[in-house]
Amino acid sequence: MIAPLRKRHRRMVNTLAVVLPIGFAAAIAARPSWPTNDVEWWPGAGIEAGHAGTRTWTVDALDLELGLTAAGMARPWSSLTVRPGTDPRLPDVLVYLAPSASPAESVPEDAHLLGKLAGADARTFTWIGPPPTEGCVYFYSLAHRELVATSVVPEG
Repeated sequence: MIAPLRKRHRRMVNTLAVVLPIGFAAAIAARPSWPTNDVEWWPGAGIEAGHAGTRTWTVDALDLELGLTAAGMARPWSSLTVRPGTDPRLPDVLVYLAPSASPAESVPEDAHLLGKLAGADARTFTWIGPPPTEGCVYFYSLAHRELVATSVVPEG
């Protein structure tokens, strides 16, 4: 009685040893590509030697300090650093950056998702290309489905 079960088990294991790697490779090859940052995503922006530097400002609604570091000739990326003074205690806060200079009641369609803000640790969000000369940073709570705070990027 045990011999037929062993033969069946051996055939199943041998079949899986061949089928699983092929299935895994096919799944990896068929997955959708991850979106990448485009250098031209910010309208009218250009990298110039004199624009490298950092601008900082605060968002009082969430007790956040924001720092926008400009791209320069030495490094082609820009970054937005968010340093919470305290834990915002909001679930799933997403950070968006939009090119519009006036804040809206909701996250605009042309806003770009930078990432997730969680806890009291500082987060740095980077992208290829220059920072905005004007725009807004939006903090959206995904769990509450509401805009938590908005901040206008200061003049550089």
